[in-house]
Amino acid sequence: MFAPSFAVAQSDSLLYFQNDSLTEAGKGELRLHIENLNFFRDDEYASSFSNGYTLPGFFLAPTVSYQPLKNLRVEAGAHLLKYWGTNRYPTAYYLTLPDASSSKIGHGFHCVPIFRGELQLLPSLRVTIGTLRGKSQHGLVEPLYDEELNLTADPEAGLQIGFKESYLEAETWVNWENFIFKNDAHQEALTYGLSARFKPSRRKARVQWSLPLQLVFRHRGGELDTQNPDRSVRTAFNAAAGAAVRIPFAAKKPAALEVEATGLLFSQTDGDIYPFDEGYGFYSRVTGCYDGLRLTAGYWLCHHFASLFGNPMYNSFSVDDPSLTYSSPRFFIFRGDYAAPLGKGFAWGVHAELRQLLRNRFHQPYEGEMSDKNTFNYSFGFYLRISPSFLLKRFRGVL
Repeated sequence: MFAPSFAVAQSDSLLYFQNDSLTEAGKGELRLHIENLNFFRDDEYASSFSNGYTLPGFFLAPTVSYQPLKNLRVEAGAHLLKYWGTNRYPTAYYLTLPDASSSKIGHGFHCVPIFRGELQLLPSLRVTIGTLRGKSQHGLVEPLYDEELNLTADPEAGLQIGFKESYLEAETWVNWENFIFKNDAHQEALTYGLSARFKPSRRKARVQWSLPLQLVFRHRGGELDTQNPDRSVRTAFNAAAGAAVRIPFAAKKPAALEVEATGLLFSQTDGDIYPFDEGYGFYSRVTGCYDGLRLTAGYWLCHHFASLFGNPMYNSFSVDDPSLTYSSPRFFIFRGDYAAPLGKGFAWGVHAELRQLLRNRFHQPYEGEMSDKNTFNYSFGFYLRISPSFLLKRFRGVL
């Protein structure tokens, strides 16, 4: 896989990662790919950061790919999202759950087209245009990207450049979320990201060190939306840097201990989407891995921090009521993940997570400073992935 190998965060790659290998052996192949993930996930939030909810459903993404050259592949299809218990879907860009009051409603499925071109310019350099290999495959640390977005978010689309060598794995991308026409009444929206991991350890060293560096920018603006009553530019970014070590153990199956510490920054350079202009956070975790099992203990603290794509509890404010702000929220994380293959193209997995929010002070505009108590928030989920690939035809005589 060309996808960064460091991108195994909370959820196992068996559930979310797509095999994007581009080899000379695939030259001339016309293939049908079925990408399906069935999920049942429950988020129970006892704190005021966000309301809890349940996600029962699946997505289905059938595509057809053709590789005319050893270093070029094109792929087309559709991404269909279905939540059990509804047949109505707001016509909007999906990140988390969209607002049901949207003026336009679709029926049956929420459908997004897929079209990508992948070009292997060099053995270490890959360019993707169109639908990206995104979401958790970017390898962002947990406070920057909520792995639940693998279930709810639309496929990313734009431009992606990936680089992979023994000393560095990196990618940069632009996800174009909202395109506008002349005199549009809404704003252009896009996300830029950079995810890199420097690996100073020798390739054959038993203990592997790495240094992650990550940036995520969100921008709203545009010079063509002259009908928009509020045309102010809005730009915010997250940055993260830290150190990680992986220590393998001798066992019958793959086993290792992972330790990671990351410092994070938030800045809102334009606009007032978030209640703060600057903030910071600190995230640390220890993970024990054995075969498909991962047990994690972590700690988070922050001050005036806003996560652009992270879980709501990584913020210093309530996403349901942004006027409710917290002084310095902090919590412990305890999580278990298990994922296993059922056969080629089939896998299943489960997860359970507990977050203990520690006592903290918060501010409400009309009630002033107040103090809350320790709360427990938890989530759990079951997942079944079906992702077979079928060779339809092999063409001979292509260039």
